[in-house]
Amino acid sequence: MPQPIKYYLVSPKEPSGMTWLANCLLELGIKTYRGVYGGGDSWVKDGSHWRLRPEESQLYRYLPILSQQSRFTFRDDIEVEWTHDWPLRAKHEGARVIYITRDPRDAIYSSYKRQSGWIDYGDFVDHLDCDSLINKIDNWYLFHLLWMDHPGIKTYRFEDYKQDAITLLRRILDENNLPADSDAIARAVAGSDYSKAADAEARFCQSAQTPDQPVMRASKAGEWTQRPDDDDVVRRIERRNAGLMRQLGYNTRHGDADSPPPDLWPHLGLIPKFIKHTRLCPAVHRDQTANPFENEFVLNAIRFLNELDLGWLIRSRMPIHQVPTMFETYGYFLRNLLSRPEAKTEGCDVLLTKLSEWVPA
Repeated sequence: MPQPIKYYLVSPKEPSGMTWLANCLLELGIKTYRGVYGGGDSWVKDGSHWRLRPEESQLYRYLPILSQQSRFTFRDDIEVEWTHDWPLRAKHEGARVIYITRDPRDAIYSSYKRQSGWIDYGDFVDHLDCDSLINKIDNWYLFHLLWMDHPGIKTYRFEDYKQDAITLLRRILDENNLPADSDAIARAVAGSDYSKAADAEARFCQSAQTPDQPVMRASKAGEWTQRPDDDDVVRRIERRNAGLMRQLGYNTRHGDADSPPPDLWPHLGLIPKFIKHTRLCPAVHRDQTANPFENEFVLNAIRFLNELDLGWLIRSRMPIHQVPTMFETYGYFLRNLLSRPEAKTEGCDVLLTKLSEWVPA
């Protein structure tokens, strides 16, 4: 039997409509899954049907179709893996990519509302990503910069889903050669709307599986325009991302002047697991001989580590699975940084102490 044609459904970590589309695809009988550790995917064969792996029960929180049926029959010609991963050389080279994004002024704020604890929005955006060790605004920029350079990408927007979900789903299916009739599309959209998703999350949170409270929001396109107190953050988002935002069809409030392209290489070059596996684009490769102690991203990562303590982790409500990843990344980053000859003149005793506290040798 021929292997099914594989697509990757990709979005940034910020809420952008991915689970809506994943649920729609499941409603259409398309095997859609997360990759799991050790290979494989979210599903196991059950006779002539498929059922969800027990260890993937967290998906009941986000995919309402899982509350409606337990055994699935999938098409054998197509499958879709959904991910928030960076583009990887070995995995995504030559791949077909369905990319769904959202206005960063809304997406980053929505992430804040889902995750934030006892901190304000301005502090939240300055928290560092566990893989890249750059802040939320710069991470959104880098994630999009790298994925939008992928030759197999087709890009769609959360705002178009909110405006007309049926039209957007039909366009996604048509442009990716995933045929479905109009009635099936209408049923898929009806089974994936916000009320169904919110009910599924509420049932999940009421179960014995988690003490968490529901975090799903009935987000609207353009909510950032109703938050004048966040104008400083909006200005920072636009300054970094104006070019990408225009490319995606988003207007900016604070003019069209882009800040100079960020010099990320001296920073990313200190994270070998990132550089080794990630499909980078020419815009990232700039001055590879620069002193990292003069780079804004390196200095910001150092500053963040110096201020990090257990109280911060509790206040921030950083997802628990990201904490060991962040410390592992910091381990690579600091050991490479401290091996540089410039470290001898930069007074790195504090960093060495912090490294021993948080990252075992």
